[in-house]
Amino acid sequence: MNLPQSLHFVGIGGVGMSAVAQVCHAKGVRVSGSDAQMSATVQRLQSLGITVHIGHAAENVGPDARALVVSTAVSTENPEVAEALRRGLPIHHRSAVLGRLMAAKSSVAVTGTHGKTTTTAMLSAILLAADLDPTVLLGGDLPALGGNARHGEGPWLVAEADESDKSLVNLTAKLVIVTNLEGDHLEHYKNLDEIIEVVASFIRALPAGSLVVGCLDDAGVRDLRDRVSVPFVTYGTSSDADFPIKQVRLSSEGSTFEVAGVPYALKVGGHHNVLNATAAIVASLKMGITPIPMQRALVAFGGVKRRFQTIGTVGGVTVVDDYAHHPSEVKATLSAAALLGRPIHAVFQPHRHSRLEALLKEFSDSFGGSRSVTILNTYGAGEAPRKVDAGSLTDLVREAMPGVPVAHTPSHQAAVEHLAGQANPGDLVLLLGAGDIHLVAQPLLSRLEDRFDPAARTA
Repeated sequence: MNLPQSLHFVGIGGVGMSAVAQVCHAKGVRVSGSDAQMSATVQRLQSLGITVHIGHAAENVGPDARALVVSTAVSTENPEVAEALRRGLPIHHRSAVLGRLMAAKSSVAVTGTHGKTTTTAMLSAILLAADLDPTVLLGGDLPALGGNARHGEGPWLVAEADESDKSLVNLTAKLVIVTNLEGDHLEHYKNLDEIIEVVASFIRALPAGSLVVGCLDDAGVRDLRDRVSVPFVTYGTSSDADFPIKQVRLSSEGSTFEVAGVPYALKVGGHHNVLNATAAIVASLKMGITPIPMQRALVAFGGVKRRFQTIGTVGGVTVVDDYAHHPSEVKATLSAAALLGRPIHAVFQPHRHSRLEALLKEFSDSFGGSRSVTILNTYGAGEAPRKVDAGSLTDLVREAMPGVPVAHTPSHQAAVEHLAGQANPGDLVLLLGAGDIHLVAQPLLSRLEDRFDPAARTA
């Protein structure tokens, strides 16, 4: 598919859609779009000169539109899709447009159940430090980019290859990073075996001369390696890895470690970020980048928005927001938080009813080390409620953590009031989830001001 002169994106405010729209716009394509509501992302697109309509309507598809771009989340009943069908306009999935962008460059695709966004961001930071002027498409906002996308004139493009809906088979790449593979997105997959097979199908279709970089620590990645014949380079803590990670030191200040005889330092915490960084390091080595820009980029890397992002501190209580929404991610984030040596109040909003139902037991065992656990109602992401709900999870967490206060607060406001009375100076409130739990942060900080420094609120 060649890029049409004019593209209309339905749901342009989505993180994946907006990144593709921005790069297309930068390449000279006339881009327009629509979204259900105004957001910071929509405002950023509008500031670039992209027309974005709020709300979906047939008339949003302008007379000069040559094709529609949709995501898996866009229903065939959408009025803009219906208008495109009426006019005979081509309708392309977002991944098909991304695949065309990737085919025009030497591309790196980053896939896996966890760590895609951070690994992509780290690799992008390295390419920038090496003055390679990359094109970048991220699944989150990176402050160094001023958003989630960047159009560069250099030879490399780095993008997330989203495995969640099987659409990564529409992509192509010269180099693929696979961080890990676990059971998730079971609204689209039967089981983990199918997930691994879809990723394998993507890899088998790569052009000649391609390379895969994968984490040997992960059982799913080891299974994947056995299913493909593409050259496969491994990293991990195992001495059997092609690039073993050595001398790992985790602390409240970050991490230090060694890969291929070179020392590296990170200020983002946790063992999972050592793995993410190593994936970026090995890929960079295979791209011909020397260690010095890697060291410089990684020690300065401050993280991606909503990845262990400190929102604020009031009265000695620090509120941190994190995107973790899978049991393995929750455990990894809590493990990183524990390095700070502070009492942790874990606040979790399940994301998708199907995920909660499929992984209920795993979720119930994910909150070890927490001083307290607060569970919000499930963020459905368009799914219908099921019998298993946030109350079911609350009951199981209470069983798994006797003696630890576990509360179910159905609303954001109820969570704010509960946490404001529970957190004490020196505590860490950790918000976890991929939905809208981040909206708890600022109201909670305001309530903490009322509690600890009411004079400042009236000054």
